[in-house]
Amino acid sequence: VDRMRDDVVALAQALIRLDSVNQPPSGNEGPCQAFVAERMRGLGLQVDAFRPDEVPGIEQDPAYLHGRDYEGRPNVVGTLAGVGGGPSLHLAAHADVVPIEQPERWVVEPFSAELRDGQIWGRGAVDDKDGLTGMLAALEALRRAGYRLRGDLILSSYVDEEFAGGNGLLSIVRKGYRGDAAINCDGVAFLRWVANTGGGPFRVLIQSRVDAPHPTPAMRRVRVACQEALAALSQELAGGWRHPLYPPGTPWILKSAAIELRPWEEGLADWDWVGYGPICGVSGYVTTLPGQEREAVKARVVAAVESAYQACYCPEVYPPRVEWIYRFMDACAVDPETPIVGVVGSAYQRVTGVSPEVIGGVRSDLYMLALHGQVPTVSFGVGGLNRGSDGAAHQPNERIDIEAELMPYVKSLALAMLDWCGYVRT
Repeated sequence: VDRMRDDVVALAQALIRLDSVNQPPSGNEGPCQAFVAERMRGLGLQVDAFRPDEVPGIEQDPAYLHGRDYEGRPNVVGTLAGVGGGPSLHLAAHADVVPIEQPERWVVEPFSAELRDGQIWGRGAVDDKDGLTGMLAALEALRRAGYRLRGDLILSSYVDEEFAGGNGLLSIVRKGYRGDAAINCDGVAFLRWVANTGGGPFRVLIQSRVDAPHPTPAMRRVRVACQEALAALSQELAGGWRHPLYPPGTPWILKSAAIELRPWEEGLADWDWVGYGPICGVSGYVTTLPGQEREAVKARVVAAVESAYQACYCPEVYPPRVEWIYRFMDACAVDPETPIVGVVGSAYQRVTGVSPEVIGGVRSDLYMLALHGQVPTVSFGVGGLNRGSDGAAHQPNERIDIEAELMPYVKSLALAMLDWCGYVRT
């Protein structure tokens, strides 16, 4: 890997320079995926490229998020048959990146992949072009060093991960690409994430039965009652959380509360109105931890709103309607003692001398592999997740340090492949 340094950097730069912005319902992953497919073929992998909505029965899957356009947005999966005698391993990374916001804050062109002070700057540098670079370069290193894996290897470059997409990796799993274990090459700070939080957004519609030019006093009473009930439920949900993978003080469990109340105006045009009375409402986002079932939490939100309305006794207002307006992601946890977790930790420790922490992570596609695919999975990546900082994932001037992050990452993934799958020398 050290001898490949220039090639690793060039690969990361080439991937970053491919604008693969995801802007729901569509996205621009196509050129990046064509590049990845060609690299996979050069590594001797059998390549399967397919749109998420082309997998038979996928749109009837309860986990499928409807309303996406996958024209020109294929998943790319490469498989490499092992020589036999070892377990299979699946490495996955997503090809899409978030849009460029606040372009005036960028000091380089966002897709320039410019080299500055030993770092590569550009959108996707740590989310998640580093993941694609890591798994492709790791396999190339093994090939150049003369190693053949005993177990089969699956490399997946999936689309539509940002914005709670997930149909990309879901369709890969549903098509049968699983593996005996998996590494989701997405994460931060060389932490071993063995869990992800869940959650989803909702709106509460409050509408008058009586026509009026503006929300009536009765409507405002109902709205205040709903807000207070949801705030109380939020405290109850957060206060009851006890999970070993999310100790007190874990920075990314919640942004502010278990139920974050948000501006009501979001997405009003999508409502199915009842009658012609004035409207107002409440919107929010619910976050869940592993062990909190999606439907049970959603039912508690609905019950809180219903109770608030009943307590108000405002018959001139329709009963408020709760609508879940997007995907509700499932929280998920993997046993920290799962062997692949130890393999990744051992590999990184041999590279750096540091044992990476095992902890729960933020909302991510870990659950697509671990929950829906039933594959023992660990998420493992580099970079930061400080949303307020310059240079982190999703932020202006996103960048990755070559010597401190990119090179150790490639080495760790290469060792993990050898340790998990077994190998022979050629």
